[in-house]
Amino acid sequence: MSALVRCITLCVVSAFGFREKDETQTPWWLMKKIWGDKEKADKKGNSILHYAVANGDKDFVDKLIQDGANVNAQNKVGWSVVAEASNSEHLDIMMDLIKAKADVNIARRDGMTPLHMCAGKGKWEFVEALLNAKAEVNTKYDGDRTPLMAACRNGNLKIVQALLKANADVKARATPDGTALHKAVRSRLEVVNALIDAKANPNAQNFEGETPLWLAARYDEYEKAEALIKAKADVNAKDYSKRSPLRIAKGYHFMEGLLKRNGATE
Repeated sequence: MSALVRCITLCVVSAFGFREKDETQTPWWLMKKIWGDKEKADKKGNSILHYAVANGDKDFVDKLIQDGANVNAQNKVGWSVVAEASNSEHLDIMMDLIKAKADVNIARRDGMTPLHMCAGKGKWEFVEALLNAKAEVNTKYDGDRTPLMAACRNGNLKIVQALLKANADVKARATPDGTALHKAVRSRLEVVNALIDAKANPNAQNFEGETPLWLAARYDEYEKAEALIKAKADVNAKDYSKRSPLRIAKGYHFMEGLLKRNGATE
């Protein structure tokens, strides 16, 4: 970019009150006028399509698509334009990209896909659209975490049910967190029940040896502990430090009573 163009850019930004996320980059609305190469990327690997998507410029996105812009473009961390649309909450633009045959399963370098992100943030309409576009439900990122685990942590029952219907693996185990059921213990009872109904293993251990019931005892999640015990969770399963659910529940009197009534010992 010439010094003159850069000077004009800074003047326009100052005049209209716009602030750039990166002062070395031209604002998108000016960039689209002066950036002639639709495939050119900035120093972070973001294409003009990334910028148009991020700013919700549907008309310009559609024009770029019609002109043959790469709908599977990724920046240097692997962030795709579909991921940008979902992150920026532009559902209509994401649908346009999908119609243009954008790959919804492109992952960042750490393995995170748009489905991971939307499931974790509780974005139901985006999750629905991604599943309809054949998003892979059992992809893993950052320690083998799956979209189902992300949804369980968020506690969105509708998303959890949709992922289970799409054959999400309820027995997948991540480092160090464990399974989706481990995540659900700190979420909602309805999510715990949905996982149990889908045959999640109530005696699975995370990488500390803790079972979902062990975690329920630790955090005094009484109703979830009841549900897990009903699903045949082992009330005496100890973690790798030899601590039982009853021991870890000490001081939580109702939890202690529940465990003892069901045969727990220290």
